[in-house]
Amino acid sequence: MCSKEVKQQKKEESSVTSKPSVDVKNKRKHEENVFGQWGFLIYYILSKGGSVTIRPSIKKPVIDKRNQINIHCVEVGEHIFSEEGIQKQVDLMIKGSGEQKYVTRTRRKYVHDFLMNSILNWCKEESKKEKIQVSTKLSKKGKNINKSPNIVINSVTINGKTYDRHFIRTNCGDWLKKVLEYLFENVQAKDELVTISKTTIPPDTVIEGMNLESLQMNTKIPEIKKFKPSPTTKINGLAGHYDPCGRLVMWDCQLYLPFSIEDKLKPIDYFPP
Repeated sequence: MCSKEVKQQKKEESSVTSKPSVDVKNKRKHEENVFGQWGFLIYYILSKGGSVTIRPSIKKPVIDKRNQINIHCVEVGEHIFSEEGIQKQVDLMIKGSGEQKYVTRTRRKYVHDFLMNSILNWCKEESKKEKIQVSTKLSKKGKNINKSPNIVINSVTINGKTYDRHFIRTNCGDWLKKVLEYLFENVQAKDELVTISKTTIPPDTVIEGMNLESLQMNTKIPEIKKFKPSPTTKINGLAGHYDPCGRLVMWDCQLYLPFSIEDKLKPIDYFPP
C-alpha cells in the first residue's frame, strides 16, 4: 500500500471515529439553511410559472442538502436574474477587496450571494400581493465592505400560519433534494445546464396545484415504500400528463401488485348445456 493510500485510509477512519466539532456542526447547519432557503425560493418561482437554470456540481454529485446552488439564470414573469448580468458588479467587489488569492472561488460565492439576495427581495415584494409575509434578517457583515450582507429568511406566514426557519430548512430542503436527485441523475458534462420548471421536475413532486400555500401539506414528500413483487404481478403500461402547452407527454411505466394475481382470481361456475 502506497503512502497516499495509507493517508486516505487514516483520513476515512478518523472521519468515522471522531465526532464533528461545534464549528463543523454550525457550518453544516448554515449550509442546510441556505439549501432550504433556495428550496423555498425555487418552489415559489415555479408557483409563479417561472424556471430556474443551474450549473450542477460535478465535483460533488451527491445531494446532501449542503450543496451550493450555482444559479445560471432565473426567468419569472418579466424578470430575469442571471449570473452574466452581475459579473461586472461582482468583479468590482473582488477588485476592491483583499481577496485576490482564490478569485474563482470568491467570484462563485459572490455571484451566489448576490443572486440569492436579489431573488429573495423580489420574492418578498411579490408575495405581499398574495398576503404572504416573508420575514427576513441580515447576516453578519463580512470582511469585504463592498459586499452587502446576505439576506436570511426568518419565517414565512401564509393565511395566518407561520412557518419558521426549521420548517424551511427541513421541508423545502427535502423537496429540493428530491428534485435535484431526479434532474442530476444523467448529468455528466461539466458545462451542462439543468432547468428546473413545472415540466421538468418529477411527477410526484407536487405538479398539480403548485403554489406557495401547498407548502402547508405537500412540501414534505412522503417516501414511497419499496417492496419486492412477485414476477407474476408485473404489469406494463403507459402513463402521461398534459404539459402547460396542451401537449400530451407519455412514458412507459410498470405497475407492481403486492400479491399474486392468480390468488385473487375466483373460479367461474360453468354449467354445461
